[in-house]
Amino acid sequence: MEKSESGVATLTKREQHVIELLHKGMTYGEISTECRIAVGTVKQHVHHILHKMEAPNKTVAINLWLDWKKNNPL
Repeated sequence: MEKSESGVATLTKREQHVIELLHKGMTYGEISTECRIAVGTVKQHVHHILHKMEAPNKTVAINLWLDWKKNNPL
């Protein structure tokens, strides 16, 4: 398992939910409304996601997330 893929496994439930919503194309504002949290909190979750996954941007993080989900079905 690559280091960035192992980072996926460390995401919290909320971070997993946020990355799923990003994958659906939702904006930070839409995610904020959906999760009933502040936009700033959404930004913090995205920051933590990128850090944990060692991803340079959201697109890379989403692709890593999708690869991980494919190989680790619930």
